Amino acid sequence: MKQLSFNKLARVASYMTFWGWNVTFLVLTLFGVMPWLGLTVTAAVLAGEIPLDFLISLWLLVLVPIFSVWLARKQFRGQPDLQIRFFYGVEAPIFLLCLLRLFILRELTLASLFLIGSILLAAFIYSRYLRQSATAQTATSKLALSLNSLLLVMAVYIGTLLSFYALPLGWGFIKFILSLNG
Repeated sequence: MKQLSFNKLARVASYMTFWGWNVTFLVLTLFGVMPWLGLTVTAAVLAGEIPLDFLISLWLLVLVPIFSVWLARKQFRGQPDLQIRFFYGVEAPIFLLCLLRLFILRELTLASLFLIGSILLAAFIYSRYLRQSATAQTATSKLALSLNSLLLVMAVYIGTLLSFYALPLGWGFIKFILSLNG
């Protein structure tokens, strides 16, 4: 029996993750959620009962996987490493932001709007970088350097914000685990 090399296994796992997620999500949303929830939210927005940004978030949940599939077929074809980078670096953060807006954030304050906007901007900058990588263009311009620097600043900012929650939560979890022994 012939063993699969690590590279082939990684390619298969990348393809399965990207295409499995997108196909499953598109089938569930287009034929399950959107006919009922999409129409209800659209009617509520038109009646003025809920803000327009809820409808935008709901439609982004559907449009982001459609755009991702189109981009993977158009530019990332045969490049599973770029597909999986796009999935985890662009598609998943935008998807999670839309879910966060729909189910957790009821009102958008200036701070939450800034955080969501900066994460979206970082995702689009990374998307631009991946699209340039797919076409084998070298991005050594001042624009690319400034966008990558902005991406680094946003990553440090968001990492600092998350450390205020992750470190105490992690310490509490460690204390809980240690309290189970004794």
